[in-house]
Amino acid sequence: MVMDPYKELGVSRTVSDSDLQKAFRKLAKQYHPDTNQNNHKAEDKFKRISSAYDFLSDPQRRKRFDRGEINEEGQEMRRPDPAYGGFSEGGRTRQNFDGFDFSEVFETINGRGGFGQGQGRASGLPKGEDLQLKLEIDWVDSLKDHSRRLKLEGGKSLDVNIPKGCKSNQVLRLKGQGRPSSYPNGPAGDALIELMIRPHPLYEIDGFDARMDLPVSIYDGLLGGKVEAPTPDGLVSLNLPKDSNSGTTLRLKSKGGINPKTGERGDLFVRIILCMPDTGLKSMPIAISDSLNELMNNWRDQAPFKPSLALRKK
Repeated sequence: MVMDPYKELGVSRTVSDSDLQKAFRKLAKQYHPDTNQNNHKAEDKFKRISSAYDFLSDPQRRKRFDRGEINEEGQEMRRPDPAYGGFSEGGRTRQNFDGFDFSEVFETINGRGGFGQGQGRASGLPKGEDLQLKLEIDWVDSLKDHSRRLKLEGGKSLDVNIPKGCKSNQVLRLKGQGRPSSYPNGPAGDALIELMIRPHPLYEIDGFDARMDLPVSIYDGLLGGKVEAPTPDGLVSLNLPKDSNSGTTLRLKSKGGINPKTGERGDLFVRIILCMPDTGLKSMPIAISDSLNELMNNWRDQAPFKPSLALRKK
């Protein structure tokens, strides 16, 4: 991330947490790779807004950034310790983050164990500080076992096995992968990796289930038939009942989230949204457009239907 995260998301510095998430979800729907295939600019924009959201969704990091204690990349604004990956240039010391993949790891926070936090298992010497990291993954990726390679301080890489069914704020502990002890032969600290599940632009997570809106044409809703729906496992064909209305909900079994304790999948609930063509009747052949206009006029005159009146009763 190379620019102000507030500007990247188009929000003010006083934005609330809920409005921050709304702004991200709106942009994520617009630039998600699933809806912008082979569009490298959209892919790059999606990575930037994801990084910006992850950065600002951490309350402590947001406060430190607002106070000017860290920059847009999460780096300390004061002089860091060169013993942990820094290097001198022109009399100043700064961290070397060349090649750092911020779409996967958004910050490295100094561990607070220090001297006296636990004793070495064999030597009895104080262990090194724990290394605290954040790793953001897509919700769809959380449904399967996979590994991610992280780049740490000093150019060190670390392979992390991500368990399927993982949740946001779940912490993975990798023993001995933290900072070295300040004492010779003292044990290294641990790497504590906090997982963050990125909100998905298509699916709303509801426990182990998921929900989504599926736009379909008016004629498919009235006549019924097969329509395709994207799921975490790929496209599936749905049998849309005749006379389906907006709000009709269909259930796809075992296409939702995953219960890490049982390994069972939840369900995906698909809500139908009837849609007109973007250009309205203008995009239809003249004969169809005229007959549809006539039908709608007759319908309105002979059998008026005003669903908005139902709102007055609520």
